[in-house]
Amino acid sequence: METPRLMDLIRRLRYYDSDVEARIGDDGTARIVWRHEDVGQPLTLLTTEQDLAAAVTAIGKGCRDALWPESSIEEAGLNLLLVHVDEVVATRNTSAPLRVNREGLVWPEPTRVTDLPAGLTHLEWFTDPAAEDDDN
Repeated sequence: METPRLMDLIRRLRYYDSDVEARIGDDGTARIVWRHEDVGQPLTLLTTEQDLAAAVTAIGKGCRDALWPESSIEEAGLNLLLVHVDEVVATRNTSAPLRVNREGLVWPEPTRVTDLPAGLTHLEWFTDPAAEDDDN
């Protein structure tokens, strides 16, 4: 079975991590493992050629004209799918495999506050009390 959409996805992931490991079965099922700079453990994505092709087409039809008018529908869909992967990595628990179905990325449950590392709170990242004292 030919797997052009899976090959596109793997090629794009290899742009950021040359050690992407991909296992593609004869039926088009895929297990893709790679490292993301913001996550300690390897990420795993499960999908099929058929689901990925349907997802990037559906996503691309909805976003191409507004976001990537010079791209094909499939290229635009893959672009936005990868944006969704980055958003998931930044905001969700990625310890379980990520999945792409015919509609797109299946978003895992949000990371609970108790799962976040100790340190600055979200508000402290944007507020510098010392800078406020200088204004007085």
